[in-house]
Amino acid sequence: MKKTLKSVLICPFDKNSDLHLFEFEQHNADIQSGLLYCDQCMRYYPIIESIPIMLPDIQRNFLFESTFLSKWYDEIPDQIKSNSMPFKIKNINREL
Repeated sequence: MKKTLKSVLICPFDKNSDLHLFEFEQHNADIQSGLLYCDQCMRYYPIIESIPIMLPDIQRNFLFESTFLSKWYDEIPDQIKSNSMPFKIKNINREL
C-alpha cells in the first residue's frame, strides 16, 4: 500500500477518515504489512501483502486475520490490543 493511499481511505464502519497507520514491514516505498486503526470505533484493518483489508465486520475472516495478527503481535501497540474490534487482539493465540 502506498502511504498516500491513507489520505483517501475511510473506516467502513463509521466513515471516519482519520485513520492511524502503523507500519510493520516495508518494501521500497510500499507498506507490505501494517494496521490502520480507527480511534472512533476502535476497529483495526490489517494491511497484508500491501493490501488494506477494509471489510465490514460481517465479511471479515477471523482465521485469516489471526495468522497475520499473531505474526505481528509484538509490533501492535498495547492500546490497540486491549481496545480492538471486531476481534479482540489481546485474545489472539500467538502460537498460530
